[in-house]
Amino acid sequence: MNADHVDSNPRLNLCYAMPTMQLYQAISGGEFVGWDDSALKMLISFYMNKPESRDYDMKPNVDKEESYVKDITDIDERRNWLHNEFRFMFSNRPRHKLPYEIFDWESNLKMTLLY
Repeated sequence: MNADHVDSNPRLNLCYAMPTMQLYQAISGGEFVGWDDSALKMLISFYMNKPESRDYDMKPNVDKEESYVKDITDIDERRNWLHNEFRFMFSNRPRHKLPYEIFDWESNLKMTLLY
């Protein structure tokens, strides 16, 4: 799947975008200057857009029986592994193996010895 086969690709995500619109030009004296009603109508229409049911499966790769972590029956291995990996991934902690660090004195010493 690349740009060479974009016309024949059945799995294609399209993103339709509108041109940039300004809701207002400026604020002066507590009032909006240059208010644009069409931009507000477009924003409201995006927020009021309701999802529609499709004729095809939107999640073909998700297992029907185990779609949630709580539904995994093999608690000892898979569920605990997934729980630990997910918790570690979203804890924003640094990795357990930090990269090798070159201290300033070490860098200066090695550079002076090389030249």
